[in-house]
Amino acid sequence: MKLTAVAVLALLVPMAGAHAGEQTLRLAQTTPIPDKIQPPAAAPGSDARPRAATFARLVQETDAFELAMSKLALDKASTALVKQHAELMIRDHSASKAKLEALRKTAPWSIETPSAPATNALSAEAQKTLDELSAASPEAFDRIYVSAQMDVHQRAVDLFKTYAAEGDDPSLKAFAAEMLPLIEKHAEMIKRVPLPT
Repeated sequence: MKLTAVAVLALLVPMAGAHAGEQTLRLAQTTPIPDKIQPPAAAPGSDARPRAATFARLVQETDAFELAMSKLALDKASTALVKQHAELMIRDHSASKAKLEALRKTAPWSIETPSAPATNALSAEAQKTLDELSAASPEAFDRIYVSAQMDVHQRAVDLFKTYAAEGDDPSLKAFAAEMLPLIEKHAEMIKRVPLPT
């Protein structure tokens, strides 16, 4: 099923697909959106481009999730490579968060807060993954963390690529285009992280 640009934005919600007993990882597959929650077709003459406020909210949620997950990894991961990856995620997503905040201060849009007023509110799925990571053994933690990282980065690549091409705000489009190569690099890096057997 080919998704519209707006539907791609909705796919960012991270999902952890690994369990403690799994011995290998596979890339998490994008969950199709059921027809009943597909966004309605745009009215003739309307602007169907991804909205700045929605994109900014999803980036903010992704940064918050990445930071929370990676801070846990510094304490709980069992391998040095996972901890090194976590340090890189903390550095890069802190920078992304700061850039988004700087844009927000001068932008004609504000960040959507559909369910909670907190600046770094996480989705229910992201919170579920964090709860699993908090409760996991060190070996299980690494598997869950790497699987979640694969999934969230693939979704982020789709999100940033779509907004860079079709977004409705020039400053956010430039931000998306600037960040996309780094996110793609992260997505490739996590695939190469070996896991304990």
